[in-house]
Amino acid sequence: MARTQRRSADDAGRGHDAAIRPEGAAMPLCAFILDDNRVDRLRLMRAGARSGLPLEFAELPDLGALLNRLDRYRPDLVFIDFLLGLDTGLDALDILARHPNGAGCVSIMVTGHADEAARDAAFRRGCRHVLPKDAIGPEALADLLFDVVADRAASTRTRDATAGRIRPS
Repeated sequence: MARTQRRSADDAGRGHDAAIRPEGAAMPLCAFILDDNRVDRLRLMRAGARSGLPLEFAELPDLGALLNRLDRYRPDLVFIDFLLGLDTGLDALDILARHPNGAGCVSIMVTGHADEAARDAAFRRGCRHVLPKDAIGPEALADLLFDVVADRAASTRTRDATAGRIRPS
C-alpha cells in the first residue's frame, strides 16, 4: 500500500530518498496544499492518505509560503483554496504561471462555494480542475488524480507528435 507523507512547508518537496523507499515503489507526487485553514489542509491530506496514492504533501498557509517553496521545489500538483485571507486562489494561479517551477504543474482549485464566475476565472488562468470542499474524499481525490495523469499523458503525446518525435497512427 502506498504511503502518504506529510511535511511542513520547510522540509517537503523533491528530497525523495531512494534508500528509504521500498524497491519498486512509485515515486511520490509532490503536492502543495495552499490553504489558510489548517483543518482544510489536514482534511485534504487525510483524503490523500486514504486514497492509496503515492503523495507527498507540503502545507502552505499563504502566498508568501508558496513563493518560498517554488523558489526551491517544483511541484507536480498544487491544491489551491479559492479564499486565502486577503488574497485569492486566482493570485496563486498567476504566481504559478509566472514562476519557472510553477509553470507546467497541475493546479486544482479547492472551493467551499460553487461561484460560476470564480470557477470560470480559475479555468481562464490555467486551473485544470475545481474540487468542491464538500466532495473531498479518498475516491474523489483518486478519480481526480487519475484524470490529471491521463490529461498529462495525452498532452505529452500531443506535444511529442507535433515536435515530430512520434508519428500519429
